[in-house]
Amino acid sequence: MFGDFMKEKIYYLAAIETIINKKYTTDLDDYRLEYYLDLGIHVPFLNEENKSSALVLGVKLKNLKTNKIEWIDLFYKILEQGQMVNENSKNIFNRILDGSIVEQINFILKEETSIFRKPYISSSAFIGLEKFLDEIPKETYYIDGFGGMLNSNGVITLVKLGGTIPKEVKNQITTELKRTNNDIKEKSKVKVLK
Repeated sequence: MFGDFMKEKIYYLAAIETIINKKYTTDLDDYRLEYYLDLGIHVPFLNEENKSSALVLGVKLKNLKTNKIEWIDLFYKILEQGQMVNENSKNIFNRILDGSIVEQINFILKEETSIFRKPYISSSAFIGLEKFLDEIPKETYYIDGFGGMLNSNGVITLVKLGGTIPKEVKNQITTELKRTNNDIKEKSKVKVLK
């Protein structure tokens, strides 16, 4: 389950960088993690009747030598269970982004389900992610299908999540996560002392 452990580290790094540090890339020598953060909709296990508003966090690993995306995934943090995006979910989303470091960390660490016991869940429902997914190879369908997204032309496209994370990048991600954790500890102390 090393892959799941690494996926969890990537989630934490991406969440810290986007939500707390307001950064949308992390350089890793010949690679770069690129992030997408927005308000969206989560559809668990393609169950259309159980949609929820969510903070959507996209992460892709780009090889800077080949300019290709080697890994991509999406993480959803539920804002309002059973609710589509509305004014209240927009307010919750903005409160999280503008909140204190402690509030942001609590949100990042919040478990989503008792089944997975992980602080995130993934979904194959894509809404509003066209630009972020631009460089990813896609197959296009004109009928509704699993794991698809409806683009601005009304076309359903299928995007494959996952990929391979090179070993040297795994080590760099671990190092970067430790660095960001130390930064947060320092920022938190400063906020508490003021």
